[in-house]
Amino acid sequence: MTISILFMSIGFASINSIVINIDGLASATPQDGLFFTDILYESSQNVAIEESKVLNMYQTMMQSKITLSSELVNSSITYKLTIYNNTDDDYYFVGTSYDNEFYSNSNITFSLTNIDVGSLVRSKDYIIFYITFKYNTDTVPDSNILESSINFNFEKGYKVTYENFTDTTSYPKSVYGNSNLVVNLGTLDAPIEVSKDGNILSSSSYTYSNNILTISNANGNIHIRKLKAYTITNMVKNGSFENNLTNWTIFGGSSGSWGITQIPLHGNNCAYRKASNIQSNFLLQELNWISGHKYYFFAHAISVTNQTFTCDITNKGGAFSVTSIPSAYTRGSSIYESNFTGTNTISINFYKTTDNVNVDSIGVIDLTAAFGSGNEPDLNWCNNNINYFDNTATVYK
Repeated sequence: MTISILFMSIGFASINSIVINIDGLASATPQDGLFFTDILYESSQNVAIEESKVLNMYQTMMQSKITLSSELVNSSITYKLTIYNNTDDDYYFVGTSYDNEFYSNSNITFSLTNIDVGSLVRSKDYIIFYITFKYNTDTVPDSNILESSINFNFEKGYKVTYENFTDTTSYPKSVYGNSNLVVNLGTLDAPIEVSKDGNILSSSSYTYSNNILTISNANGNIHIRKLKAYTITNMVKNGSFENNLTNWTIFGGSSGSWGITQIPLHGNNCAYRKASNIQSNFLLQELNWISGHKYYFFAHAISVTNQTFTCDITNKGGAFSVTSIPSAYTRGSSIYESNFTGTNTISINFYKTTDNVNVDSIGVIDLTAAFGSGNEPDLNWCNNNINYFDNTATVYK
């Protein structure tokens, strides 16, 4: 009898369940998930309170027997409900459910206050709301009694996490289902990257304007990362040939085998190699290398007809070979990890050519020096994020 009263009493106000041990003694154990801790009488109108009772509460289910006035249609009773979230996740209210066999009188309805679909109950926190039972008819119906079991349904929210932000206290940490996520990120000193369930979203999948990030139909775990700024240096001097062939050495051909023309990709000039059957006819430039460092090596070419375009760190590897085409400059590139410390040249070569070939925008970036060992970007990232520049530039990763 004592155990039954404990289970059915109102004002439970605990995050524990009463259980009977094998020795017959009662003890309290922590409840899991979301569950009622209190259902308390709040107010009523034209109701004999002793005839209306909450019979039981289990997890987020409330079982009750409500008796309204048999004479006055404006009869009602209100209860104060408290649900506690004992999980490590945020949960959102998604509505109520009950089967017809557990809701015996369709002429009595209920309404909720202080809670709406989408209302949040945070991890290790609680939500307080109210339920009011009343007639939904203009006159008192034949039956004034409602027996019901109503379940209050909650769904786990998707997590919203942040990286490289100084203070995220005011930022939302979860988002409900298909709803929109709106975050005021404030003034930032770097671009952002947005991922859903581990996949980076294209900028067309969200809007970011006036410091406000909006993701429509979030529907997944969201990670927002403020990119870090990195200073990169182009080790190549005069890589766009603005100073003609200064800093470059011609190998394997006469001084007239290479020249300057104005079909540039960057700046006002580019170099060109005259059509030649000489295979070893390179442009060379000597650079300093550090053993164990990774380097991004790239160059561009365009030609009237398709021609083979080959570059490398002379006799050391790091080679790439592409076909230049007439419609646009083609980039060739590679990631090279140096196995020596010292000086060595880079080679820009076309072997045999049947027409003139234009070369422009050549660069070598010490990725290890710029990003740190183990944090060097891969070739795809470099191709998408590093364009030709002179001296130094800032990139975000």
